[in-house]
Amino acid sequence: MWSSRNVFVNVFLCAGLIVICTRCKQDCELIMMECELIPDSGPCEAAITKYYFDSVDEVCKAFVWGGCEGTVPFDSMEECQQCECR
Repeated sequence: MWSSRNVFVNVFLCAGLIVICTRCKQDCELIMMECELIPDSGPCEAAITKYYFDSVDEVCKAFVWGGCEGTVPFDSMEECQQCECR
């Protein structure tokens, strides 16, 4: 699981799709692992909107991240949708 992330936007070709990733040198397998991450707000109280893939409803959804620790699958709705989780 990953905690808070620095945003270094890179665009690369992944399985025939252009995918925007927030970490350098990330491959397709790691992107799909993010689809399975369960969001965790963490112990802080900053109330920052982040996103995750809901595998039951098969859609990207927002959740409130506290700003430290926890689990943040995606930084933006666009990032979640572009990874085409299923």
